[in-house]
Amino acid sequence: MLFEDFEKANPTHSPVRAQYLQIKGQHPDAILFFRMGDFYELFDDDAEIVARELEIALTRRDFGRGQKSPMAGFPHTAAESYIARLVSKGYRVAICDQISDPALSRGLVDREVTRIVTPGTVVDPAMLTAKRNNFLAAAVVGRDALGIAYVDITTGEFATTQFATPEPELALQQEIARVGPAEVLVEAHYGHQGNRKRRWLATVMSEKQVTKLGSNGNPNAEAPEVDEDDEDDFAPLARLLKGVAGHVTPYDARYFSEEDARHRLLTHFEVASLEGFGCDRLPLAVRAAGAVLAYLQEAQKGVVRQLTSLETYSTAAFMTLDPHTRRNLELFESGRGGSVKGSLLWVLDKTRSPMGGRLLRRWLGQPLLDIAILQQRQQLIGELLSDTLIQARLAEALKKAGDLERLINRVRQRIAIPRDLVSLANGLRAAADIRAYLTQDGTPEATSALAHMPLL
Repeated sequence: MLFEDFEKANPTHSPVRAQYLQIKGQHPDAILFFRMGDFYELFDDDAEIVARELEIALTRRDFGRGQKSPMAGFPHTAAESYIARLVSKGYRVAICDQISDPALSRGLVDREVTRIVTPGTVVDPAMLTAKRNNFLAAAVVGRDALGIAYVDITTGEFATTQFATPEPELALQQEIARVGPAEVLVEAHYGHQGNRKRRWLATVMSEKQVTKLGSNGNPNAEAPEVDEDDEDDFAPLARLLKGVAGHVTPYDARYFSEEDARHRLLTHFEVASLEGFGCDRLPLAVRAAGAVLAYLQEAQKGVVRQLTSLETYSTAAFMTLDPHTRRNLELFESGRGGSVKGSLLWVLDKTRSPMGGRLLRRWLGQPLLDIAILQQRQQLIGELLSDTLIQARLAEALKKAGDLERLINRVRQRIAIPRDLVSLANGLRAAADIRAYLTQDGTPEATSALAHMPLL
């Protein structure tokens, strides 16, 4: 809906209040950081939530025309720390910035949401754990099958799968426990989104005005029929994943449709078919992957440049472990206090780079069933352990390599800062050294393995 249309539907609101309500109405399920000069300000329920969660002052703002609203705010320079704290608590944060120069604007400054931050879409290094992937996943549960996709926007990893199972709910728990995503998207039908939006609008508008706005913010559209029972259509899966996934997010069912998902994936990868990715005939895998991509495009406000490929994987390649077994084995957390210290990962992790730490964590979480691959790994490790000189050289080079995966993807996302570019240059030099050591001094087995490593 255009701002002018919203203002006409709400003649009692001041221009800035009407602008805020219009933008908030587009993001009713997010905490809206509304830029006003050098500050981000929050109003109404958002202000009360943030004041409570972050323990900052709650005041009231006078918008004129007799309108006052609960308000909280802070300098824009402090925004990242507040975003991090809210996202860690599971909140979705929408950042609304001024996109026109206040000094050159006549009347109201233009504003729009420039990014959305959720637990699964974080890109700020300060909000990430270096040796742990930050996966966003989506799940599609069929009658006798399951589709799951996951992506780490900071490394560019994007994978999807579909497999038959007589117990899809149990299989969902097991696979989500293996991936360990920060956020899982679950299909929610229109009623959930519509009810939430209507309830929010009702706090700032009359019911007549809410009805007039209709289903998509169009003042001339008819209001949709909303079934209150749809509010909890995602609740069973949310309960199922409690304690397994970081956060469970209901997401509009239209983005889970096979038609939308397939078209979105084809457009993003600029291909005519998904056959090359191995998922062309896996509808649940396509639906899950398409939903993940849609969510990222919404959060990133457009193109997701760092996703250049899609891997279709099989869960038959590794051992299935349910969440209870994983906890009892203390793979990543000790039984006392739930910290990494005392876990198997804590004992084994001697990795020198964040990339190695993430890979070790993945290997521990998905024990291989293929003896040949296990023996190949053991042979390579044995050869390296027998050569102390190359061990020392590789350890030093790996330490200097830093986090090339995430640095490269920050460049692809066009959010790299000068310090990132310096680190990237150092990392690429270290990668060249690693290749040289393995080529010149390594065993035939190591040289053969090197041929299968990705080129930087």
